[in-house]
Formats: sequence, C-alpha cells, structure tokens
Amino acid sequence: MIKWKTGLIAGALAVVLAIPTRMPASAAGVLAPDYKIAPWATDNISGCPGGGDASPTCYYNVDSETTDGSFVYAGYQNNGAPDGSSGSSIVAKYAMTGGSPVTFLGPFPGKTDGLRINPADGTLWVLNNEDASPILRIVNPQTGAATMYALPVNPQFGGGYDDIAFTAHGTFLSASNPTPNPKGFNTHRLMASIQFLGGKAVLTPMLVGFLVVTNRATGTKTTVNITDPDSLSVDPASGDVVLDGQADSTLIFIHNAGTQTQQVSALRLKPTPTVNCGKPPIPPAVACPPIIDETTWTTSKTGYFLIGDHALPGAIYQLTKKAGFGSDEAYSTVSSDNPTLANTVGQLNTHTGFISPVASGFTSPKGLLFVPTNGK
Repeated sequence: MIKWKTGLIAGALAVVLAIPTRMPASAAGVLAPDYKIAPWATDNISGCPGGGDASPTCYYNVDSETTDGSFVYAGYQNNGAPDGSSGSSIVAKYAMTGGSPVTFLGPFPGKTDGLRINPADGTLWVLNNEDASPILRIVNPQTGAATMYALPVNPQFGGGYDDIAFTAHGTFLSASNPTPNPKGFNTHRLMASIQFLGGKAVLTPMLVGFLVVTNRATGTKTTVNITDPDSLSVDPASGDVVLDGQADSTLIFIHNAGTQTQQVSALRLKPTPTVNCGKPPIPPAVACPPIIDETTWTTSKTGYFLIGDHALPGAIYQLTKKAGFGSDEAYSTVSSDNPTLANTVGQLNTHTGFISPVASGFTSPKGLLFVPTNGK
C-alpha cells in the first residue's frame, strides 16, 4: 500500500518528474496540501498469487468504476486480452463505503474496459475487448442477468469500442484501436452512436480521427489527428461529450453531440517539457506532453474521487479535499506512457490544457470516479 506525504506538487514539475514511474508498495507518494487520500478497497489475489483468470478470490488490475448512488461497480481486467482471445475479467459490486465486495458480476471472457450505469433504467453497461471482437453486456446489477451484444466492426476500420457516454441526445461509444492509413492518419470514426433494433446493436459512425476543430486554448481552427480514441466522459455543466485521444495527448470536446448543431473543439494537454519521451524514454529530447487515461468532473462541493490503481495487486483509493471541491472541476489520471507527470492524478484546466498534479506515486492510475455526498 502506498504511503503519502504532503508536498508542494502543483507547479513543481521537476519534483514530480523525479518520482520513479513504478513505486514500491512501501514507498511514499506526494500529496498536495488540502488533499487527503486513503485506501478504499484492495485487490484480492489469494486464489491466484501470480495472477490468472478472474474469480471472487482472484481480481486485480482495476480499471473503470461507476456508481448508481447505492453501490460502486469496479471492473477488474485481470489477464483478459484486449481482443478477447484469452483470459477473463470481473466486475466487483461495493457498498459506498468500500472494503470487501458485496458480490460480483461475471466473470466475462476477455478484457473489461468501459463501465457505466445507464441513468434511464439503472442497468450496468459493460464493454469488453477494445482492440477487436468487441462485446457489450447490459447487466441487471441486482440479479446479475445480462444481455450480450456482439458489436459490429467494419473490417476497414479495425479495432473495437472502449467506453460509453450517456447524454440527452443519445448514447455514444468511443471507437478504439483504429487502423491508420499508410501516412499514419486516422480517417476512420472516432465514435459511434448506438441504438437497438430487432434485438441487435446498430452503430452509426460519427466524426473521423483526422479533422478540423476549434483549438480551445486559442479559439482558432486547427487540424488534429486522433489515432488512439480511448475513454469518454461528460462535462456535467455543458453536456459536452469528451473523448480522450490518449496517445495523442489531446481531448476532443463535442458540444451537442449527435445533433445538427454539433460543435467540436480540441485541447492539447500540458505541460510539455523537452525531455526524452515515451515508455521507456527514448532520445532525442522532444516536447513531451502528459498522457492521460480518464478525465472526470466534480458535481458537488462535498464528495470524493475513487482512483483505480491498476496493478498486481493494486487498490482503489479515496481522494478528498479538506476545503471542498469547486463546481465543475475536471481531474485526470495520468499514465506512465510518457514521463511527464507519470502516475499522478491532477486537476485539469479545460481552457489551457495544463494539469496541476495533486497526488503522485501510483503504480498505474486509471479509473477515476467522482462520488458526490450531498448532491450540491
């Protein structure tokens, strides 16, 4: 388990970059003033000390988390292959206080990624296999009964589907692992809307990876090439669907997604120090932006974040702020795929793209869920 000490993280990039990308369990992370962190739940590998297929005594590599207000659901990827060819994953159902799971949903073949509660009916949507052969399961979280849909993928596009966003204008999936053209451009869809007709899932492609958008930092038009569509989230204030171009270090904001008044803007992530980039870092030194896994907004002054630290074994941590959170603040988990701010959680400025780290020292932070405690 990680032990944190308070330190001046925000603005102190050099301090963060000096932290090893993989911290031993006995090492100390760094926590910004006014924040507090504590273990909320831990993985269980008693039935598989070296890892293995998912079961109630073998769950690790936590990823996405979601809540229906009564329970928290966390997806454990275990050894699941992203194309569904081997291994399995499982979803743990927790009381709001964490600790040991109340029960489990699954296991499911392959790798579980996107995990969302449908606000319309309370069902749990579980996406498996973001690289190929994608599967959507719509699960009754009370009974565990599931309806499975094989999601169609155009062979020309390749890939699968990674995450889910529910909005007033429709339900959307991020189209992950696309096949770029010979010049490296993603001319395939970034997202798709989903409907159900005749017992089948029908997907309608929307947007392409190589497109002209508004630069959120400057207000000018710019061209982006999003080659790695990953997680989805929704800004609760604007209703914008936000797509993480993960390896591209870019967030795509879609206002009025799926309508005739849809508007698209892009936010390049910062800071971008000139260092050896990549994992492992490779010379020469270049501008090296952070790579994030998930972005989530606060919806209440009082509440907390749950951070899924993906490891064997890993844990879910609870992050609180003593003075309370501001309205509609964005936070992101930063991966180790680039050294900049690697393995931290930070507050994201959605106008400039700068990430100010608030907690560091994780093994591999991925899922990020905000849980309000008073609804205001």
